[in-house]
Amino acid sequence: MESASEQDKRRSSSDGTTPKPKHKQVKMATGQHTDNVGGILERMTIIAEAIEGHKKGQSKLQSTMNSKLDVFRKDFMSNDDDKFKAMKVGKNSRTRQ
Repeated sequence: MESASEQDKRRSSSDGTTPKPKHKQVKMATGQHTDNVGGILERMTIIAEAIEGHKKGQSKLQSTMNSKLDVFRKDFMSNDDDKFKAMKVGKNSRTRQ
């Protein structure tokens, strides 16, 4: 036979609700742990500032690279146009002779 507590457990677990503990445990940070929180906060602030600086540096680098690529693209295209013009002129001068 099942005891009363076993029947009680079955009933509470099968009725669709989760049985809740009778006593809630609360742990508070005291003593050495509270002193350490300040150190952790300081380190996290340093890390966050470093990440922010890194993001700004990456943004500036991306901007610089994009402008340099634009300049390179324009130079390349103008050089191609000059080469095609020179080829056309050279071709036309050969056919005239």
